[in-house]
Amino acid sequence: MIKLKRFLISNIEILAITLLGSFLRLYNLGTNSLWKDEIFSAIEAKKPILKLLTTKSYDYYGYAPVHYIFTHIAQYFGEGDFIIRFPSAVFGIMTIPVVYLIGRSIYNKDIGLFSALLFSLSITHIQFSQEVRYYPYLLFFCSLTILSIYNLIIKPRKLKWLFFFAISTVLNIATQATATLILAAESLFLLAMIILNFRIVKKTFVLRFKTKSSPITKTVLIISLMVIVGFIIFFIAGFKNLFQMIVFKSAMPLGDYQKLIATNLSGNIYLLAFYVLLGLLGIYFGFRLNKKGMFLLQSVFLVTPVVFYYFRPQNYDFNIRYILPMLIPLFIFVSLGINYI
Repeated sequence: MIKLKRFLISNIEILAITLLGSFLRLYNLGTNSLWKDEIFSAIEAKKPILKLLTTKSYDYYGYAPVHYIFTHIAQYFGEGDFIIRFPSAVFGIMTIPVVYLIGRSIYNKDIGLFSALLFSLSITHIQFSQEVRYYPYLLFFCSLTILSIYNLIIKPRKLKWLFFFAISTVLNIATQATATLILAAESLFLLAMIILNFRIVKKTFVLRFKTKSSPITKTVLIISLMVIVGFIIFFIAGFKNLFQMIVFKSAMPLGDYQKLIATNLSGNIYLLAFYVLLGLLGIYFGFRLNKKGMFLLQSVFLVTPVVFYYFRPQNYDFNIRYILPMLIPLFIFVSLGINYI
């Protein structure tokens, strides 16, 4: 009881921010009727869980069971619009404290709190957290992979973070195809860190594995990682038909693309100038404070929109939902700008 009280007192700010975000995501959750894509998700989720795990909803969507399984479970408690949307809202809410942890890990507690507050107030994220779709799940697991890949490089207990990253990546890819672009961005960051810090990586991974692990532990770790990597390959392979549809085709004139992204991510035309100014200032300030952390955030921020601008599946028009993971680094950039001022 004393430990719980200390925890609540020491984390009162993020708890308050999370409660605020919860209210905004649960308010009027069941007011509007389900629209076409939500109805499809609700119907698809009625299938048995085993079938959701082993079949594709659409052939080119790949295996994406996470969203459907939680929607399936929700339907045990009723058929109302609020109940069906509730898992999406919960995953949207859970992303708020993870954004805080990312900001705190890379920079400091103040940056984490500012980032979480902006994220909790995000009109765009609130909207997608109130729909029976993949995207709040995607952002939640993306935030977990960003947190774990950074700590994998920085923190001393590497193996713990390696497993955390691998498992959250599996769940991310089992949610939606966009997760493959986040994995590409994080792989770019990891490759750069290995090249730049090869001696450190060798010392913390290889030597520790050699000297501090028993044969049984080594065997279990290796087998576990092989299984996890196998799942990652399996889910990525499920998107084969989608990848085959990809063509080299710009989404629209570059200037229009940039304006559309900026307006949609800010959620409000009046916030656009505020976000752009503070975001650019935050990027400059962030590089001065932590180059490694900023490189990771920039990779996540840039890879998805750049790839989707030039390489898109045929007949796919641009929609902000395909680049939603940009929200996570965006609010950290803006928080850094506020902190700098």
